[in-house]
Amino acid sequence: MRRIFVLGLAVLLLSGPSALPQNNTNPVVRDVQAMSILTEALNAAGGVAPIAAIQSYSAGGTISYFWAGQEVHGTVAIRSGGLERFRLDATLPDGLRSVVANHEGGFVKEWDGREKSIPYPTAVSLGANTLPLLHLLAALQDSSTSIKYAGLVSHSEQQAYEIRIQRHYSSSDDPSGQLGRLTEKAVFVEPGTLQVIGIRDAAYAMGNASVGHSHELEFSNFKQVGQIIAPFSISETLEGQRAMVIELNQITFNANSTDSDFQP
Repeated sequence: MRRIFVLGLAVLLLSGPSALPQNNTNPVVRDVQAMSILTEALNAAGGVAPIAAIQSYSAGGTISYFWAGQEVHGTVAIRSGGLERFRLDATLPDGLRSVVANHEGGFVKEWDGREKSIPYPTAVSLGANTLPLLHLLAALQDSSTSIKYAGLVSHSEQQAYEIRIQRHYSSSDDPSGQLGRLTEKAVFVEPGTLQVIGIRDAAYAMGNASVGHSHELEFSNFKQVGQIIAPFSISETLEGQRAMVIELNQITFNANSTDSDFQP
């Protein structure tokens, strides 16, 4: 069976829920209600201006992988520089597992030295999997991104607003609609706190983008760091099975970082 490659916070190919439109000729939809909910969520998390001022962040804590019934525990260090640069280093009993991405793409390097490349559309989205606020702000500011309200739904045994997001490309840049499909996400916002509690998309096996597999991230344990309220617990599931859990113990915004931090 072809393996679905999980990065520990993202998969090698990402796309949106299969129920979303997959034709790149669909017009951009900027739903007023959906945009209002996302704006309120950003304000509840600290405000648009403070979030826009985040140029980088670093975080540390523990990480647990769930591989074929086996639990593997270790420590984790995360760095992000803007929307396109991301690094996750997991120190595990057998060695270091790293996920690195920049504006050119990225790769995952296993503890035994094996490497796998990460496609560009996925690489530039990795930061959303630990701190989704920057990517939601970017979606609000990008007129080529559809933002749609899908209703008040049941999510993880609680009520949540479901907002669907998709980036649109020109027919010349994306004749098959595949690139736009890789950007589809469903974002879940808890009505009372207006916290972003989940993101749902689909995972694909490397080299097979025709069959999607359910992939979801859940955020909890929100704490205030300076002006920003951020999740300190991140859980990933694939096809309904837990794949990874991160418990952060510290986050620092606008920490010093250089381009070399996001290179192989």
